[in-house]
Amino acid sequence: MNPRERILALIVAVLVIVGIGYMGVNRLLISPASKLDRQAEELQGKIERMKERKSTYQVQARRFGDLAAKALGGDENRTSELVQARLFTLLELCGISGESMSLTPQSPKKVTETEKEVSWVVSADGTLEQLIDLFYLLNAEPYLQRVENLSIRE
Repeated sequence: MNPRERILALIVAVLVIVGIGYMGVNRLLISPASKLDRQAEELQGKIERMKERKSTYQVQARRFGDLAAKALGGDENRTSELVQARLFTLLELCGISGESMSLTPQSPKKVTETEKEVSWVVSADGTLEQLIDLFYLLNAEPYLQRVENLSIRE
């Protein structure tokens, strides 16, 4: 072998060794490191999503705490009686009372497995001003309430 062939063989051998070395380093270090980088990015994204969920849950927990404070309790009959008494009081404060007024209990609606809504149907005759006063007083109540199916006749 002449010196040129030896140099060429040496260069080819060095290139083969460098190529095999790179493949080994890639397989042992670079590939696992890039895989770990991808996993770290995915986990960082998960952390961000969970932080957003946590803040949403915290806001909802405060809201539900406020709503629970406005509930009247767990005893359905006692709650129904409290609502009836409070409605009578509010109607009297508005000047709506007497024979032109009636309160009819409705069967409780199940909201969740543990919660029910107590509802009453109020039928009364009064002026528009009395109705506005009643809505104002209902709005000022610290308890949860909902008005459905309002009918006004002349």
